[in-house]
Amino acid sequence: MAEVSLREPSAAQEKTFVSVFHELCTKFGFGLAMYNLKDQQGEAHRKTFLMSLTVDMLGVSGNTFNCYKLKLEICNNVNFIYLSPVEGIGMTKMQAKHDAAHKMMVQIRDTFRAGGTLNNVPRAKLLSCCEWFEEFVSFVFHGIFY
Repeated sequence: MAEVSLREPSAAQEKTFVSVFHELCTKFGFGLAMYNLKDQQGEAHRKTFLMSLTVDMLGVSGNTFNCYKLKLEICNNVNFIYLSPVEGIGMTKMQAKHDAAHKMMVQIRDTFRAGGTLNNVPRAKLLSCCEWFEEFVSFVFHGIFY
C-alpha cells in the first residue's frame, strides 16, 4: 500500500487532506465525513493506526461488512462495480485520517473518470467536484493528488 507523505503546513499552505475533504463535502453537499479508528497495531512506541472514512451521501463507508455499488452505464447497459471501503493507514491517528481523506478524494475522481456515479450523486455534481479538484487541490498539493 502506497504511503501518503504530508508536508508540514506553512503560512502559505494551511490546507491538509482532511481540511480540503471537509471543504469539498460542505461545498458539494455530500454531508459530514465521519472518521472512525478501526484498529491499532504495534508496540507503544511504534504503532500503526487504521482509520475508516464514511460519507453516507456518497455511499462509501469504512464498514468492511457493507459493499457499495458504483454504477457504470455503458451503451445503455448498466453495470455495477463494488467499491472497497475507504481506510487510511498512518503512524499517527492524524496521518491515518489524512490518508483516508486523500483516498476518498482519489476514489471520487477515479469514479468520475470511469464514467460512474457514487450512490445518488448526479454526474453533473461529480463533474463540478472534479473541476474544483483541478483548480484547487492540484494547486494546494502541487501534484500530490494527481
